[in-house]
Amino acid sequence: MTSDVTDVVRALRERLAALEADRSPSDPTDATPRSGGPDGTAAGSGVESSGAELSEEERAEETQAKNICLRLLADSARPRAGLAQKLAQRGIGPATIERVLDRFTEVGLIDDQAYAEAYVRTKHQERALSRRALTSELRRKGVDDSVVAAAAEQVDPDAEEAAALRLITKRAPAALAAGPEAARRRLLALLDRRGYPAEVSIRVVETVLARQDE
Repeated sequence: MTSDVTDVVRALRERLAALEADRSPSDPTDATPRSGGPDGTAAGSGVESSGAELSEEERAEETQAKNICLRLLADSARPRAGLAQKLAQRGIGPATIERVLDRFTEVGLIDDQAYAEAYVRTKHQERALSRRALTSELRRKGVDDSVVAAAAEQVDPDAEEAAALRLITKRAPAALAAGPEAARRRLLALLDRRGYPAEVSIRVVETVLARQDE
């Protein structure tokens, strides 16, 4: 497992380095500004030129922050806010956090839209979470409301009810061991915890229990 994580971190680091190299001057030791800016500054020099202004201590902190992010992303995809929280917990300063996460976002190693869409697909399929629950979870993780709303569009009312039906069909036999009324309460409570509206929960539970009586 450790070897697998190390390999992924190495691959991510190589990808980041390659992407940064694509945006850097051909000779990194050449301090001559590139033409393009009306005031004589280098065109498109934003990220690269800032590095020259960093102190040795800031450079070391930036390297530490990058390494933390790479190891976290090797474990699983994460939203920007989650990475920022982890970096802050490790004592990384706000300016460094912002700079490193901006860079990771720019090169595509952080993509909140892709993260949110994948989260919705996975949790809806595997845990039958409702749209409301998925929205709440993503907001809790710090994903922007507009990104959350777009990702949640994947789950329409029909898909949501179908997921609830599959879940209750699976859980009903065990719940019925305690009797129909107890089963009804338990199944309704289950759907409530997964964020389903009351009318959907009642309709699905009554449908499944009626089938059990046939």
